Amino acid sequence: NESIRGKFPIKWTAPEVLRQSIFTSKSDCWSFGILLWEIYSFGRIPYPRITNFQPIQDVIRHIEQGYRMEPPEHCPLQISHLMSACWELEPTARPSFAEIVNKLKRFIGY
Repeated sequence: NESIRGKFPIKWTAPEVLRQSIFTSKSDCWSFGILLWEIYSFGRIPYPRITNFQPIQDVIRHIEQGYRMEPPEHCPLQISHLMSACWELEPTARPSFAEIVNKLKRFIGY
């Protein structure tokens, strides 16, 4: 739906939200993974290979076919693994926010 383009931050939105409008903490987890990528890339725009002018169906297809962003240069391995976990296609495979907090605490030595 082209009208959604102006209302949704497509590149930050989980595939199940784009396809079925299913919002859960697991779809928020997907977005958190994108935020981590933005932080470690020093504010670059996510999915540099996907333009804002591509139809939503193309974006969904890329994601469902396994396309994920590479970790930013100098991104710590633990953070890279966390990003990847946040971007699991199956929402139930993504970490909970409690798990994310624990991983981040271990990462910073808290």
